[in-house]
Amino acid sequence: MYYSYKIFKIKPQINIFSHIKIAIISLLSSFALKRLIFKNIFQNQILILIVTTFLSLANFITIFFIFKELKREDIEFFFQLIKILHYKNSTKEEFLENMQI
Repeated sequence: MYYSYKIFKIKPQINIFSHIKIAIISLLSSFALKRLIFKNIFQNQILILIVTTFLSLANFITIFFIFKELKREDIEFFFQLIKILHYKNSTKEEFLENMQI
């Protein structure tokens, strides 16, 4: 943890137990959805897996918003991370930098 703070200025997470509690709540609600509702509606196991995965992710994010652990800045940061254009530009710059050496 020392190096993560020294290099990246990331402080240790104190609220990890609340994140674990949120994950357990999300997991239990996902199992309940799968066992009680989706087994009767969908017969295909892959379809159950896909639907349960998306609903579990939505449930997890919603619970994070309710407990105020996830903020709008975090969502904007996540969307910035998944933009492929940034990766393309970064890779291009890295290759050009290596070619000049």
